[in-house]
Amino acid sequence: MSKFRGTGWIVAAVLGAATLVWFLSFGPGDDVGSTHGRAEVVELARPETVVATGASADADAPVATGTRVRTNGLVGKSAREVFVATAVSVGDRFAALAELAASGDPDAEHFALQIANECRAMSLVLVDQPSLGQSTATPYQMQISARIKAECADVLASAAYPRFEHLLDTRGRDYLDAPMRNTIRQQFADVGPDAALTAATSAIAQRPDEATVAMVSEVLRELEIGSTHLRAFSQGSGAVRADYLNQNMAAALQLLACSYGRPCGPDSPIVRGLCLATGACVPGADLAAIYRAQLFNGQQMADVLALLAYLQSIRPDGEWRPPPGG
Repeated sequence: MSKFRGTGWIVAAVLGAATLVWFLSFGPGDDVGSTHGRAEVVELARPETVVATGASADADAPVATGTRVRTNGLVGKSAREVFVATAVSVGDRFAALAELAASGDPDAEHFALQIANECRAMSLVLVDQPSLGQSTATPYQMQISARIKAECADVLASAAYPRFEHLLDTRGRDYLDAPMRNTIRQQFADVGPDAALTAATSAIAQRPDEATVAMVSEVLRELEIGSTHLRAFSQGSGAVRADYLNQNMAAALQLLACSYGRPCGPDSPIVRGLCLATGACVPGADLAAIYRAQLFNGQQMADVLALLAYLQSIRPDGEWRPPPGG
């Protein structure tokens, strides 16, 4: 059995920071399984572009790129590299991604939209808003919330933010993630579940962020891949239940994104979001440690890790490619 009772709670917990955006957008009384309100841009893969080099000779000095000034640490980085560079401020990462998006990079637009979405959600709530299942926020949660709000201030004040806010208001999720979502479905229909898993894991390798993980988790649950095709990877007492198997798949996909470069340490967005949204807070713990301590017993965690190892073996190169004609 999972340490937290109830399918909705577990699914919310393993989805982590994506759940934070749902929770902040709708409140504890709404359906955490809803896909409304999450906005992402996912298009067919294109050649990566990089942040333009500046004219500064000082490696530690800000670099001017067009009308923006930001740290030299992002110069020459691809959109994926910028997004996972959490040692750099979220405002600087958003500015760099917005510039790459303006040059036509779909990955950059996807990542910038996620940052804009999360920061907008945080701006709409109080620092002391309790998480799911709690009556009051803990001092630790309030500290995290205040830090995120402060970090997001530069994003919300950015000259690029109104464009992404408009995209969030005018585009729906099903439209924005249609290419990757439809590729997984098409591979399942045309070839089978193994091909669908290849497309799914490769999508996460290309964009190891919350929006992509949530989309992949939903599609695989819709296709019943975790609850049927991969049933053999679950040995726990709940292994015959679809909700148990889907929980394992959702958690394994989150850890898969970590293995493809998404920060999952104690101060990472996924861990902070998990704490705020669900109350699963373990200071100093990374995502896997929180799963062990707060969410899963030993057998279910072993099932998750076995499934993760299989998912990691599917496509070592991590490159997502649409099918011929897709």
